Amino acid sequence: MLTTSLTAPPSPLSARRRWTVPAVCALSMFLVGVDTTIVNVGLPEIGHGLTVGTRGLEWVVNA
Repeated sequence: MLTTSLTAPPSPLSARRRWTVPAVCALSMFLVGVDTTIVNVGLPEIGHGLTVGTRGLEWVVNA
């Protein structure tokens, strides 16, 4: 015997809940941009403190 069950359609999301995911994504991208800017501004001092050249600073940026 074949049985089927009917489920109720999902309720529509509220406006606040709909905007939560894009807001979190935008905030995370903003923080990545700020972090990259801070590292790039500090690269000369980081290189001086670690006594590394350009090749060593590439590792700092990638890390």
